[in-house]
Amino acid sequence: MPDDTIKDATFLDVIGVEPTRVNEKIGFRENGKIDSNDYFKFTIAEESDFNLTLDGLDKDANVELIDSDGKSVLRSGKKPGINKEVIDYDLEAGDYYVRVFPKGRSIATDYTLTMSAAPKGGPAGDPPDKAPGLAISAEDLVNGFTYSDEIGFTENKQRDVKDYFTFSLDEDREINLTLDQLTADANVKLFEIEKNGKTTKLVDLENKGTDSESLFGVLPKGNYAIEVSPQGAAKTKYELKLKSDEVVKDKKLPGLEIGDLVQKGTSFFTIDQIGFGTGTQRNQKDFYTFSVSQDASFYLDLEGMKANANVAVYEYDAESKTLGGFLYDSKAKGNANESISDYLVKGDYAVVVSPQRGAKTEYYLELDTALNSDDIPTLETAEKLGELVDKPTVRSDDVGKLLDGRFRDQSDWYEFTVGEEKNVNITLDSLRANLDVKVYDSEGKEVDKSNNKGQKDETINKTLDAGTYYVEVVPFGTAISRYRLSLNAVAPVKPEDIFEVGDITTEKKFVNSDQVGREGSGVRNEADIYNFSVSSNTKISAVLDGMSQDANLELYDSANNLIVKSENTGKSGELLGRTLAPGDYYAKVIPVGNAETDYRLEIKGSEVKSKDETFKVGNLGTKQYKKSEDIGKTQGGAPNSNDYYNFSLDADSNFTLNLDTMTADANVRVLDSEGKTVLSSFNPGSSPEKINGELAAGDYKVHVFAAGTAKTNYFLSMGAEATIDPVDPEDPEDPEDPIIGSDPNGTLETATDLGQLPDLITQPDTKIGFTENGVRDLNDYYKIGVGAAGDVTIVLDKLKANADLALLDSSGALVYSSAQKGVATEIISAALDAGDYYLKVATVGTAQTSYSLSIF
Repeated sequence: MPDDTIKDATFLDVIGVEPTRVNEKIGFRENGKIDSNDYFKFTIAEESDFNLTLDGLDKDANVELIDSDGKSVLRSGKKPGINKEVIDYDLEAGDYYVRVFPKGRSIATDYTLTMSAAPKGGPAGDPPDKAPGLAISAEDLVNGFTYSDEIGFTENKQRDVKDYFTFSLDEDREINLTLDQLTADANVKLFEIEKNGKTTKLVDLENKGTDSESLFGVLPKGNYAIEVSPQGAAKTKYELKLKSDEVVKDKKLPGLEIGDLVQKGTSFFTIDQIGFGTGTQRNQKDFYTFSVSQDASFYLDLEGMKANANVAVYEYDAESKTLGGFLYDSKAKGNANESISDYLVKGDYAVVVSPQRGAKTEYYLELDTALNSDDIPTLETAEKLGELVDKPTVRSDDVGKLLDGRFRDQSDWYEFTVGEEKNVNITLDSLRANLDVKVYDSEGKEVDKSNNKGQKDETINKTLDAGTYYVEVVPFGTAISRYRLSLNAVAPVKPEDIFEVGDITTEKKFVNSDQVGREGSGVRNEADIYNFSVSSNTKISAVLDGMSQDANLELYDSANNLIVKSENTGKSGELLGRTLAPGDYYAKVIPVGNAETDYRLEIKGSEVKSKDETFKVGNLGTKQYKKSEDIGKTQGGAPNSNDYYNFSLDADSNFTLNLDTMTADANVRVLDSEGKTVLSSFNPGSSPEKINGELAAGDYKVHVFAAGTAKTNYFLSMGAEATIDPVDPEDPEDPEDPIIGSDPNGTLETATDLGQLPDLITQPDTKIGFTENGVRDLNDYYKIGVGAAGDVTIVLDKLKANADLALLDSSGALVYSSAQKGVATEIISAALDAGDYYLKVATVGTAQTSYSLSIF
């Protein structure tokens, strides 16, 4: 990087009429360092019209013209984006520098630098070459002035680089200017000549190539000059036409009627003033009305102010001459320029210029339109993407930059359809500046939007009904950026997706690939449920694999009891197996934590031919049933996979069951008369199975079965305690309670009264769970009195087997309970109000134990 400082500038020798070109690049890393400046030194031999062009850009780069001292910047080119930079400046003889640099540290681009210098002056006898040039009379302006000449040619070593024309207006006039008949590129500038002779540039027309230059506007009374010049080293003939017409301005609507901006094919400009006058005579609004005969990009520029003025654009009703809806405005502070660049649909419009409070100022207003073929600026012109599917539809484009140097690409629109209710995912990424994305329905009503700050990705995830929708990509503020838009649609997300598998005994095998953990429209798919049944004893195996993140697999019966689960970590597959009795079941696929993953689930079933055993228990309400058996072992060539115990209850009862002394895994469930599971226990391994629940009077069946291929002995004990005493049909008026007869404190009504607190009350060496006179003692009730509100502690200890403790209020309603496992001490500590309370000591299952009761 030898030219990255001004003292190391590359010398380009004398710049003359013939262009000097440099093809280089800037912003790239060279020898471990970013090339952030390119300096060039050159010489001007005599006073010349110097012209510089920086183009061929991939990304934004700027340029400066620097005086011979290396410090004073004479002119600079800092247009946004990849727009061409142009410097046209008169230079005295001497040395000068040019600096080329990228716009930002991360910008790197190729570029072409072109410079030429045409000595001042022109061929003798050519009056337009020097200002004031050729004067155009008022009569010629009205009738139409036409002048043919050439520009850019060299004669006697002097190049003709400027032709000048001057004219004057004695009142506000509409002017139409055209430069055409070109064979190479030439440009036009319009200047206002002030009373002191100083000139102010009003308009700079620089169409590319041989395209004609045209100008349409309204100028106030004053003196003006036109400059015709070649683009760089161009040489061309030209024909200049200029005509003025009478114009009528109305301070009220319709104001100045401009006509169809699109049809005129050129921009409109005017010079005026706002805010002058006093009181009600003060000019506080200037109106300009126009139409566009086709949808078009629109550009407005308000500049040249010495005080603060603002501008706004409205819809306009040409028939009633009234303003319609507000569209856009610009309210920059102070005398900063105001600009608007957006899109207008076919119709009538009004521009309103107004002063900020008491401001008084002249202003320059320019309006322009263009038909853009490379943009998708409205809902009506949206690119049709078709119906969205699982596979993303992707589009890459840019938005926010200027088209043709002034018309801003304000938004890009896309149309898509959804064939049925689906979850639509939209991502806008690869951003270099802040862009937003919005979704609209078929009527143009906003449905959702994403407006993250800065260069953050924009995402929309929403469930949409079947129909047509639109996406708008829009820059935030003055942002310019490329983007990538990705859209797809998948089935809507539900907290639980449910799949019906059917009878796995018959189907033998089920396979499905899906995903779990996905989020959409604020809902997360937290589980996938697979319902299946087995019509006979069936050995099932389930495999969960193909995951990219962690997920687990669980198996449940129809009563939502967990049978078995697999919880391997990470992406490892999950495997579980069980032999299931006839009935309904479901497998559950669950993402771990925030996981979102694809998966494959396979469930296989194979019928198990077994030798089942059935035992007749009879009425369980009058006895405790106990039996030792085995399950899963082979008898006569067939495994004994199921044991059934048929019993009945003649009254609604509290039912208890223990299944223990196993050496392998066996499970148990209670079936009603219709074969439906009403109670069950599926503890893992050889852990005891316990059931404690209420059953209505009727017929039941206990089903003991081996888990998978397990083989084990077991001990089964079960009993029932009537919750409503059975009625003797021979003596319905005097039912006999077998427990009351042998258990004097077995009910609230017969509770043992222990007296009044706060004195310490104890009931030592008492027994429960034992059978006397053929009736088992299942509950002991005690009554206590609390004399004054305070803290009470109740301790049930010295247990030899499991018993529970409960505190009841005076009506028998439960207040507190303690149900520790095994022989652990039961303790209740509570703040009680004064009054009567009951204590209940209850045996658990078949437990028989002595106990000690203390209250203090």
